[in-house]
Amino acid sequence: MALRSNRLAGWSSAPIAVAVLALACGGPGARSESGPDLANLAAKTGVDEPIRREPPISLTAADGAELPLRVLRVRAVLDQPLAFTELELAFDNPEGRTLAGRLALAIPPGARVTRFAALRDGAWQEAEVVPRRTAIQQLALDHAPQEPQLVGAPEGERFVARVEPIAARQQTRLIVAYTQEMRGRSEPYRVPVAGLAPLRELAVALRSRSPLVMGGDPLFAGVRGDGEFYRFADVRPTGDIVVQPHGPRELGLRHDNMVVARISPIPHDHPDPVESLAILFDTSASQGLGWDTHVDRLGQVIQELGARVLEDIPLRVVAFDQGAEVAYEGPIRGFGEAELAAIRSRRALGASNLLGALRFAARGGERPARRMLVMTDGLVTAGAHTEAALVSEAERLRKLGVARLDVMVEGGAADPALMRGLTTLTQLGARPETMKAMGHELASARPGLVLRSGVTPRVAAHRMTRTVVRDVEVRVPGSGWVYPQKLESVQAGDDVLVYAEYAEDELEVELVGHEVAARHGVALTRSPSPLLQDAWAGPAPPGSSTRPARAPAGPTTPATSSASARSSSRCRIASSTTPRRWW
Repeated sequence: MALRSNRLAGWSSAPIAVAVLALACGGPGARSESGPDLANLAAKTGVDEPIRREPPISLTAADGAELPLRVLRVRAVLDQPLAFTELELAFDNPEGRTLAGRLALAIPPGARVTRFAALRDGAWQEAEVVPRRTAIQQLALDHAPQEPQLVGAPEGERFVARVEPIAARQQTRLIVAYTQEMRGRSEPYRVPVAGLAPLRELAVALRSRSPLVMGGDPLFAGVRGDGEFYRFADVRPTGDIVVQPHGPRELGLRHDNMVVARISPIPHDHPDPVESLAILFDTSASQGLGWDTHVDRLGQVIQELGARVLEDIPLRVVAFDQGAEVAYEGPIRGFGEAELAAIRSRRALGASNLLGALRFAARGGERPARRMLVMTDGLVTAGAHTEAALVSEAERLRKLGVARLDVMVEGGAADPALMRGLTTLTQLGARPETMKAMGHELASARPGLVLRSGVTPRVAAHRMTRTVVRDVEVRVPGSGWVYPQKLESVQAGDDVLVYAEYAEDELEVELVGHEVAARHGVALTRSPSPLLQDAWAGPAPPGSSTRPARAPAGPTTPATSSASARSSSRCRIASSTTPRRWW
């Protein structure tokens, strides 16, 4: 994605900013007869805030000095099941010299950045999405620029950009905007602001069709969905801006023939008790960003799981990089601060050999734990790391008695297919089956989940103790196309978004799978907002009649990469083939 000034006549040789986006687009004894309400689960057990040690918004100079954020203005449109957010930022440079800096901004998992701009000489310089090769050629560079990535933040995703020059003793004003999906009650709308230094001005304007139920910092309790700014002076927020889900669970929007609908596909679930557990915890160098947060999350996940088991089950924690070693072995409730401190002191170093860690966890002569959890960023840099190799190892673990394997992914760099292959744990070639013959007895090997780090430890533990339904086909009769065509892994209480090319005011979604057969009728609300068009462009495959931006599922080829780049450029939606750059 490239940033191009609207005022090319005023172009100078100094690059102003670079940003690259690599989009990845998250009680054992009782049976639940209906989908769990995870938002209420969090409310009943206390504030369920993401683990976060780093500030959610920062501009850091090359020498490590952090420039103070003085003004933050948040504008948002909530048109369920979609949301648009625009953040206007003003940073001060108190030094008497020009600086180069790095902007880091927490954004929701799966969000698509639609605008990045800076105020220069009284005018906003806007981003333009262009193919990576075009950007390099037009800049007449002899080599590809050093492009920051959309790196994984400990609590979700993070937009990162190089910003230069930052004028001496002046204010630097930036705008970042993004669209996101509102997937339902388990994922409230959230703008991370907790942890920011005191602000001279914080302004919030939210527009919504339905009344808002505010959560997070009590400071924002009086904010309404009328689109008007609510301003706060000289304030330091102690919690995020949070809007709790409200209104019907299943709903949809339509603009022309573009449709998006939110459905809850799995009405019932079953307990999946944890009898013994092995956790493979990635301590390789790529975990260095937010290392303390990663370790904190490990401790909280263990604590939450320990609270959900009937007995003090056996726990083994394996720390791995290019090698592996047992960091703890004993009862789950015996894992505490001393064990966390020992892991923290190990630091994040070395390469990442996931296959070696899996083999270490199931060493010959030892019976492996019945359940496994892999906590990693998915950047495998040592050993075999093809999907076939990892799926083969998962098959070996199944034969050794491992019943289920879950993965918690830190950030957005992991290959989704690679992680899903690990969680299959069903006999190769067999249909994924959670319950034996659809009865009430758990199958000896059953599918697991890929959990994003943005999911709080409380919700992650809850999900790990409930069954998973896999490979559900999605059909929309009468549609030109539908996305997704398959739901990889879903649980009761999950809400999913279905996009389709459709011309009627009521949508019927058919779900077909080994354990699911259902129809969902969703009434569609006509929406004049361009928000639907921006969000719809992400899932639409190249070649569809409306603006596409993502290649269809399947192997990447030069042809599909080229099509994806052209589509992303037309839609101004970032993808892995489109850098964003200012010049």
